[in-house]
Amino acid sequence: MKRDQLEHIIRAATGITGAQEFVIVGSQSNLGQFPNAPED
Repeated sequence: MKRDQLEHIIRAATGITGAQEFVIVGSQSNLGQFPNAPED
């Protein structure tokens, strides 16, 4: 998954749930901390 895909999921989840904060666990959590992380 790429950062733009993760951002899309978060926007969709915000629209569905109305929540403003989410906790991302697992390997995708690196994308929040390291926005330019290598794809591999």
